[in-house]
Amino acid sequence: MTLVDSDVLIDLQRNHPAAVTWAKMSRQTPFSISGIVAMKLLIGSRNKGELEASLGFIRGFDIAFVNESDHAKALELAANHVLSAGLGLADYLIAAQCLNTGATLLTFNLKHFASIPGLIIETPYSR
Repeated sequence: MTLVDSDVLIDLQRNHPAAVTWAKMSRQTPFSISGIVAMKLLIGSRNKGELEASLGFIRGFDIAFVNESDHAKALELAANHVLSAGLGLADYLIAAQCLNTGATLLTFNLKHFASIPGLIIETPYSR
């Protein structure tokens, strides 16, 4: 399983050429987005038009929702890494979801996520 972080999806929303090329090539390897990432995209909307565009955009993806064990893992991660990782609540939930499912996280936020032991992170394309 592969989960895609919000920074990659924002590039796709903005039609960043490298992101679009990557998305076309990755159709053979399906990926999902976390429900947390979907919410981050919606929360980033500045007006009704952007909100509607984001809603339409995320409908094109398989959304994997966090569960109780993801919340418990996120709490454990925060307790162990909050002083060193620089992650926020949403990122702890995303990391926990990846760890619990064995998913690879595609992100450009390597600096912060790299502090989580066992988390598999990759950049999907060059920026």
